[in-house]
Amino acid sequence: MKMKNLHKYILMAALASLGAVSCAVSDDDTSNDIAYQYMRSWISLNHPDAKESGNGIWILGDTPGTGDAYNGENFIIIDYTISGMSGTISQTTVPETAKQLGTYSKTDYYGPHVFYAAEDNLPVGVEDMLKGMKVGGTREALIPLWLMGTKRYDKSSEYIKHTPKNVYTSIYKVTLRGVTDNIISWQNDSLERYSAKMYGGVDSLSNGFYYKQLKAPT
Repeated sequence: MKMKNLHKYILMAALASLGAVSCAVSDDDTSNDIAYQYMRSWISLNHPDAKESGNGIWILGDTPGTGDAYNGENFIIIDYTISGMSGTISQTTVPETAKQLGTYSKTDYYGPHVFYAAEDNLPVGVEDMLKGMKVGGTREALIPLWLMGTKRYDKSSEYIKHTPKNVYTSIYKVTLRGVTDNIISWQNDSLERYSAKMYGGVDSLSNGFYYKQLKAPT
């Protein structure tokens, strides 16, 4: 398998960490109506200044970035924390947050994650909250469970009628670290920046491979 395709399939698999998604349709419209009313009440009580956006997410907080804007690029690089409406955190890529929760492990990776965002691979609500964001910005949004699927509809009102199973209304806090259409080039640039900062410059034997000589050979 070519390296480019390998990255694509790895990143598509990684999207599962942004929420379990199923294409099954919910037949219980009544429960969705109740969930919608509860969500509106929760917003009124906890975030009365929140703005409804996209197909029906609620922007709870927004710190604008100053870098490149997300315009539907193939790949996004983000830090994120996911919690329920009760405030219980289920996932985080932020080490400080993990330490506060007592779930931090030295063997786990923390920091920005790369996701394949093209071809409608992102959940609808996550894509909605990314629109208008610039690199360096942080946004927090309440995403209803019916916007956690990846299937797109022509009308916003259709989503609540086609709710995926095994998903939950969640609060996403996302920091946009980068956007690119060429993930290989972005990764190489990141390696060069990291090596320059941490090792004071290194030599390159081939594209994407770096070394620093510690002792002259005899």
